Amino acid sequence: MKFTYPVYVPSIDKHINFREILNKHHIVLVKFLANEDDTNTQNYFHKLIDHLNDDITWKTLNKVDKFCIILSLRITCIGPDITLDLTCSKTGQQYTGKIDLYAILNMVSQMYMTKNRICIMANGVKAHLGMPTSLYYGESKDVLGVVADIIQCIEIKGVKHNTSALSIQEKNELIDKLPGNNFSKLLNYVTSTQKRLNDMLVFKDKSPHDEEAEFTEYKLGLYDNSMFDFLKLCYRTHIANYYNNMYTLCDTMGFTADYIENITPAESNIYISQKKQEIEQQKQQADRQQAPTIGSPIGHGNLP
Repeated sequence: MKFTYPVYVPSIDKHINFREILNKHHIVLVKFLANEDDTNTQNYFHKLIDHLNDDITWKTLNKVDKFCIILSLRITCIGPDITLDLTCSKTGQQYTGKIDLYAILNMVSQMYMTKNRICIMANGVKAHLGMPTSLYYGESKDVLGVVADIIQCIEIKGVKHNTSALSIQEKNELIDKLPGNNFSKLLNYVTSTQKRLNDMLVFKDKSPHDEEAEFTEYKLGLYDNSMFDFLKLCYRTHIANYYNNMYTLCDTMGFTADYIENITPAESNIYISQKKQEIEQQKQQADRQQAPTIGSPIGHGNLP
């Protein structure tokens, strides 16, 4: 039996038990991110959702659900915050910023969830609309793709055709085949829901090295790639860091590569932190032993 922990899924207002992201999962994401492979990064996020639980599949989830699940996995298995290395645009001096991921998760999971809506189109065709489902719209993101993403079902003469499993391109082709001026009705739904959903502020930055600097705000949006980009930031790290950690754990602590691959990044960091603390304590002890004792006698040799 493997350890699981509850993850809140907003659309069903329920906690689902998930298993942990392990080092062997994380390194795959790190490689996709290093290669700027957004398509496979999204695909791997989807595979992780399915692989790490037994109750739901990514195909039944909307965009907010996926974001909350993937962010929850990051918090539990890697860490609850992100430290950013920033540079002042005016002086070139570096400084750090920190994002509290618990605060972001709480904000997004409690955001106003739009209720599904039925849009009556020409010739009695009905479109069942809901929250967008795609985390990543692609580099050639356009309005048509965003609009298509909200279609969950098309009802023609009382027969419902589920579209939730279709790709954006397949939904686009479906929209083209619908009768009448339907696109404007779909666009109106997107516009109205966006107005009800305030932009979600995740980070507010101002350089401490420039008194005249203005605040820069970083926000999450519902109908763009900002949620996906934020998740990428949460999981991104240098590949060298992973292998340096593995070397440290293998060489100085005697762990096997198989053991390291099957623990979480957070557990790896605990081991390494403990080893660093141990080395620092040994160094301090050695320094104390080498330091001269105050008040110790000083030899003067033989007096004439």
